This record gives sequence, structure tokens and C-alpha cells, in this order.
Amino acid sequence: MEELTSADAKIRPRKDDEDSLSTTGQTNEFGHPVFKRLSQINGAINKLKKEELKEKLEAVGLNCGGSKDVLKKRLKNYWKQKKLIQSRMPVDREHKYDYILVIDFEATCDSTNPDNYKHEIIEFPVVVVCCDTKSVVDQFHSYVRPTMYPTLTPFCTTLTGIQQSQVDSASTFPDVLDRMWKWVTQNKYDRRMAVLTDGPWDMSRFMFLQCQFSGIRIPKWARKWINIRKTFSNFYDCKRQSLSKMLETSGYTFVGQPHSGRDDALNIARLVVRLLEDGCKLIVNERLFTHKLNSNLRAFKGFGEVVGMSRREAEELPSEDDEDEDEEEVAE
Repeated sequence: MEELTSADAKIRPRKDDEDSLSTTGQTNEFGHPVFKRLSQINGAINKLKKEELKEKLEAVGLNCGGSKDVLKKRLKNYWKQKKLIQSRMPVDREHKYDYILVIDFEATCDSTNPDNYKHEIIEFPVVVVCCDTKSVVDQFHSYVRPTMYPTLTPFCTTLTGIQQSQVDSASTFPDVLDRMWKWVTQNKYDRRMAVLTDGPWDMSRFMFLQCQFSGIRIPKWARKWINIRKTFSNFYDCKRQSLSKMLETSGYTFVGQPHSGRDDALNIARLVVRLLEDGCKLIVNERLFTHKLNSNLRAFKGFGEVVGMSRREAEELPSEDDEDEDEEEVAE
């Protein structure tokens, strides 16, 4: 890419930026002149029109799809990486996780769901994204047989596309959960992994309730996750958006049938790949409030309490397990 022009001509990167680290003697890396330069470049990028952003991105072989906010973020990240490398500043290319497990449950439902409606999971899809290759590398999928209310409502069948025969011939939730985790461990996806969902509901509501109904512990890996709505909004500096809107913002359209667990998960995975390509460092940002899980499991409350996690808190967590005391706090 040629240096930014017109509005940003006066802030074209200079050759002395490449050598400034060794000549300035700065001990605080954020006091280094490259960061002032990047601030100026970001200001110039903010003034570009959408078509100008596309031209700049196309010139360096980057994807030109997405909203203006997405394009600005992509171009800024390109310049950030380039200028830090030129100035011999450290560039963090390491991801906290090797694998992202995208999960999007489908559950029993009706046209009107009261607060105490007992949703049972009926579809369990997992799409695995490799952070290193920035690609989908594997999938797990199973339907699940509900036991409390084994007959699907017409509304549920129409919404999800799941047929009664598909759940009738499926295993119950504990068996599917066990088979899914064996698949994860056999393929070594449990090494430095994180779960990612579209919102907090898959884990705080569907997984939380289903474990109550099935009389089993909530798995450690299901107690913290990446809420992609938060990550997407924070990274691209835009409002919280639904899955279809995030796809639109990224320049995509939904592929498949909405509310099909497998199709939803595959489309969420497309967003994960786009975030990784644009330089986002994915990290868990929500967890179940474990100190109250013990009492909640003994009384039906409809969902588990969710608390947000700061980046610092998430960085201090092991990537595959919660702290030991969490295991004791989660009762059957």
C-alpha cells in the first residue's frame, strides 16, 4: 500500500521511524514516537470515505467487505502492525487459545414461553476454529432426545427445522455431552481452548437448566465463554448486534436456515474467522457466578447468573480449566 495520501499526506511515515527505537532511549514503550505516528494515521483514516477505505484495503490485498466501521478497523490494524514492525517494537501475534469451540444450542420451545419454561436442549452443534490457521477445522453435531416433554411443539419444529423423528432416535443429553467431550479430547481440542457463543443464553440458560434436569454437574468448560456480541461490538466500536446484523456489518449474508443449531454455529464461526483475520485477540468475557450456583441448582430459577470478565481477569485464568474451588461450588 502506498502511504496514505490527501488528507493524511502530512503524516506520511518517515524512514527515521524505523530506527527511532534505538535512538530515542525511551524506557516507556508507549512514549515511543511510533505511537504518536499511529494516532495521527488513525485520525486520517477516520476522515476517509467508505470507497476510499476500500481502495486502500484493496491496494494491500485485504478484504474490502463490511461496514465503514469494520473497514476502518481493518485498515488501522494493518498500519499498526506495519509501523510496529518497522520500528522494531514487539508485536503480539500470540493467541491465548489454540481452538475456539463455537456452540449454538437449539432447545424445546413454544409460541409463548413463560419465564419458568423448561427448555430442554434438542440440538448440540460444535464448530471448531483454529486460531493459528484462522479457519474452521472440524465439526461435531448431534440431536438430543428430550425427556420431560418428549413431543416437540409445532412451533418448535417450524422454527428450528428439527423433526420429531430426529429427536426420537437421538440419545439423551448426558450421553451426547459425554460423546461430545470425548470427541474434543480425542482430537486434542481441549488444549488451550475457549467456548464461544452468540450471547450468554446458551450456557447461562440452556446448559445451566439442562444440567439441572439431567442431574449432572455443569462442565468446567461451560462456566466461562466468549460472548461474540460483546467482542464484536468492542472490537469494531459499534453497537451490540444480533447474529444477522453482525454478518451484515461484516459484509456477509446468512448461509443456511436461521435457528438451525448447526447453521447458526457455522455462521458464527465465519464471524470468528473474520475477527481473527482483522487482528482481534479473542478472550473470554463472561462467566457463571459460581458462588451462587450451589443454591440455584436446588431451586429452579430459569437461568444462571452471569457476570462480565475484564481482560485482566480472563488473562489470569487457565485456558482449559476454571479454578479448583469452582468444582466444589457447583453441586449436582
